[in-house]
Amino acid sequence: MPKLNSRGWTVLLTSILAVVLAATPLRTFEKWGASKVGTHLLYLVLATIGVKTSLRAVQTAPVLCFSVFRYWFYMGPDGDRGAIKKIPLFFLSTASQAAVGGPISAPIVAEVYRPGTAPIGVLMAILAL
Repeated sequence: MPKLNSRGWTVLLTSILAVVLAATPLRTFEKWGASKVGTHLLYLVLATIGVKTSLRAVQTAPVLCFSVFRYWFYMGPDGDRGAIKKIPLFFLSTASQAAVGGPISAPIVAEVYRPGTAPIGVLMAILAL
């Protein structure tokens, strides 16, 4: 059985704590905007991960960089066409994520833009395959 390092234990214990707290009256914190605070904390975590990133790593992964630029060129015209045809950003981003990420990530994007629309993301992802 593999041993967990400190980061693994942190993720495991935090996840268990979140599940346990969700079964208590603390789940009513949503009334006070807990999701907004959580979103800002997530952005803070992502920013700290980005701060640790070295741009010298680009030299070791040129294919990844090419993929990112290719995605930008792919999404640019789609965004322009969507703006001209007045397609909501919700549909554009969900369809784009469905084409790239598949049925795992498309419902997440749909749910972030409009709560309760995860099934639309699943359908878009299934139709994109």
